[in-house]
Amino acid sequence: MFLRFYGALLGIVKPFLAILNFPPDFLLTVIGKSGSLKTSLVRRYALWLDTPEIQEETFQSCHRMSDILSQINHMQGLNFLMDDLHNVYGSQAKNRQSDRLDKLARHICTNPTCANVIITGENMTNIAIFSAYDRMFQVTVPQISSDILQDMKKKINTKLPDTYMAELAAKFTKTLMSNYSKVLTDIRTFMNQYSKFGFEQPDTRIGRHIQVLRLVEFLYRTYMCDADEGLSCKNEFEESLRKNSLRDAGLLDTDTDALTKKN
Repeated sequence: MFLRFYGALLGIVKPFLAILNFPPDFLLTVIGKSGSLKTSLVRRYALWLDTPEIQEETFQSCHRMSDILSQINHMQGLNFLMDDLHNVYGSQAKNRQSDRLDKLARHICTNPTCANVIITGENMTNIAIFSAYDRMFQVTVPQISSDILQDMKKKINTKLPDTYMAELAAKFTKTLMSNYSKVLTDIRTFMNQYSKFGFEQPDTRIGRHIQVLRLVEFLYRTYMCDADEGLSCKNEFEESLRKNSLRDAGLLDTDTDALTKKN
């Protein structure tokens, strides 16, 4: 929950980072089995417009990739969902999906002010080349029983109304803009004086992904929670971030080994 929440708010923070030349050049990838509510949760947390369909595409879309990337560029300060990444069969379909993922990963690196791109998929095994893996931060949705899933669906509808995240995002944006100069100073200080967890290497892409997500929590805590770590759930968020980061690093190591053996 915490990673999805702060991952969604990254859409608001990203333009500030671009101004200061700290581009968050990664895709947030939410991975879970079919029926795990991953897409429903991303839509509820991250798609804030009255017409959320313009913030979403699928990897199987008939739209040209150039048009999708153009739409992503027009979504500054927002999120964009690329849905339904999964293993496909047949060389043509597989190459098409892999090419789209690679273009997405490269696009966010060369267009730092574009939307925060969130991907949903069933797994990441043999999905992409290493350079694309290296530009993704994976959030894994745990496997849960059907009874718990039904309970979650009810709670989403009752405790997370359609407009809740949009209203919160609007308030967060307004607060940051009202303190524009101080926010830029706080971001610069945080990024330049960053204190790492201890398990990550800050000079790696994963280390930078972690740094950016922790910055989002810091800004939310500072400007929306009166610096109260309990209100921002800082400890819970960082524990979730640590677990996912270690899992993500394992995925990259495994993929690197596979590439090394192949070559």
